[in-house]
Amino acid sequence: VKFISATDIPGRNSYTRTGEEIFVSTDVQYVGQAIGMIIADSEYNADRAAKAVTADYTSTGKPILTIKDAIAAESFHSNAPKSLVLGDADAALAASKHRVTGEVSCGTQYHFHMETHSALCVPLEDGMDVFSSTQSLSPVQKCVSQTLGVPTGSINVTVKRLGGGFGGKLTNAAQIACAAAVAAKACDMPVQVHMDIDSNLQVSGKRYPWMIDYEIGFDDDGLVKAVKGSVYCDAGYGSADVSMGGGMMWLDNTYNIPAWNVVPKVARTTTASNTYCRAPGSVPAMFFTESMVEHVAKTLKKSPDDVRTLNFYKKGEKDIAGQPLTYWNVDQLWAEIGQSAEVTQRQSDIVDFNKANRWKKRGMSRVPVKFGLDYFGAPFSAQVAVYGADGTIAISHAGIEMGQGMNTKAAQVAAATLGVPVASIHVKAATALSAANTMETGSSISSELVCQATLAACTELKERISSSTPSLPSTATWLDRVQYCAGQGIDLTARGWYRGVHKNSDPYAYNCYGVMCTEVELDVLTGETNVRRADLLYDCGRSVNPEIDVGQVEGAVVMGLGYWLTEEVIYEPETGANLTHNTWEYKPPMCLDIPQDMRISLLKDSPNPSFVLKSKAVGEPPQVMTCSALFAAKHCVEAAMDDFQPGAPFFTLSGPSTPDVLQPYCQAPAK
Repeated sequence: VKFISATDIPGRNSYTRTGEEIFVSTDVQYVGQAIGMIIADSEYNADRAAKAVTADYTSTGKPILTIKDAIAAESFHSNAPKSLVLGDADAALAASKHRVTGEVSCGTQYHFHMETHSALCVPLEDGMDVFSSTQSLSPVQKCVSQTLGVPTGSINVTVKRLGGGFGGKLTNAAQIACAAAVAAKACDMPVQVHMDIDSNLQVSGKRYPWMIDYEIGFDDDGLVKAVKGSVYCDAGYGSADVSMGGGMMWLDNTYNIPAWNVVPKVARTTTASNTYCRAPGSVPAMFFTESMVEHVAKTLKKSPDDVRTLNFYKKGEKDIAGQPLTYWNVDQLWAEIGQSAEVTQRQSDIVDFNKANRWKKRGMSRVPVKFGLDYFGAPFSAQVAVYGADGTIAISHAGIEMGQGMNTKAAQVAAATLGVPVASIHVKAATALSAANTMETGSSISSELVCQATLAACTELKERISSSTPSLPSTATWLDRVQYCAGQGIDLTARGWYRGVHKNSDPYAYNCYGVMCTEVELDVLTGETNVRRADLLYDCGRSVNPEIDVGQVEGAVVMGLGYWLTEEVIYEPETGANLTHNTWEYKPPMCLDIPQDMRISLLKDSPNPSFVLKSKAVGEPPQVMTCSALFAAKHCVEAAMDDFQPGAPFFTLSGPSTPDVLQPYCQAPAK
């Protein structure tokens, strides 16, 4: 039907605030960047036409593909956050009995949502309907309006649900919606775009890779006195979604380290602009600190668990962000999982197993988390309508359901507030009309803020109905009261609005806490790993729906295991082409990669006093702890090394630790 390119865009050719283009206008920034789009009457014809396109490129030099490439080329973005400076790190290092240096990194990760990016745009006489697979209602509405050069109010964005998001549809979905909108306007007909998985994985950005070089000072007991170093993240060619600022404030994890001097830098590479991915700054930041704890323990020949507990914060102290640890309970979680996971006995069993086996080794690691949850001042709304015909209720809120159970929780809150069965409540699609000027769904905060907005709307309705029906007998049913109000012309709709703010100007609304213990078995000959058992105890406050929250923890665990053990992106070094853009080469965790024995528990009797519903966020914090699987694999390698080199020195193990990374460590050095 038509070929659409940058020249067909009537407005702004960008889907981000930093100018990443919808279609390339001049210079191609990375292999796989979109130069245009084929519009056809069927998916089959569109695919055939796209494959028939040939394009001529002129090389401008060797691509910059890694953080080390960027350092060598001095290729950096200018939007790095402030350095983390606390105390006098130089003086503390100078006074430390022991000082060690190291470097460790963690790679990128596809979001691998089962539903790829998609959008349907339908031209109207006064604007356009946009059905987008996005986590961001208002941003997509704004972006499409700017791309088309039309008023924002003429763009109607609707989202019923997503087939997964994980942050990958916060920013990137706007590119697809804008492309479909340009095509729909140019052709004056409805246009649907649905990316195949190969295109999805080549065009769109992924999790930010990170790297740190560090120096640590500590005493004979393992008490850490200071950390100094530089931390890098790879933003790709654009830097709209850099999340280093939050990551810097998570570097301490659960440890009271008095002196810090860490300088952040944002690398610019010739890859797709990277974006948010589940726990984007916290996963690498806390992994780095846990790696440093392992380094201290190995240097002093101590148990990593002993070094961890020695450096724990104490209740009432403040962390490096200035957050008071009023409700600190990591010591309790650590002790409880130590007992429930039988850590002491299993550690002894692992030692015996490793002595008796040369070609199989086992290791175990226990990792805590302190996850500061920031509301960002995010506004969320909920529109609630009660229907006089039968008393049923409809809700349209500002959140996007993508498998996290947000709609179920909103319905539960409405049912409990109004005193009706959950079955009588229907959650409708989110729209840019009912949820105007609200924040995107992400950062683990949306479910509870949507619930809070729903609570506000339902409380208003309950009070209105109650005050309007004093003449009805006490035996009047919900339907009796609703039909009476409808007959009297009383408004049976209400809009709740809730803006997430922190108490006492604290940097976080509250902290989430948890501990994960993972046991891994390593095949010394192949480097393959088998997660034998994973125990995780998480403080979820007073869960609104424990079954949903346990499911969220399980999903975070599996996604984390993939990140640390199986998922690796490989680029062709001369051209920069992504060689792992399908499941033949890129390996998300499958049925045999999940733990053989997975035990997820929520801490009992721990209501969150900082939130009205007493619950806590659950989407991201559990994934942070999954680096325990990498450290367990590392302990397997150490056991293998001890067979040919007893007392082998410390080595850093970066992620992902795939079989081809682990196996060479297990080889005896040539004589």
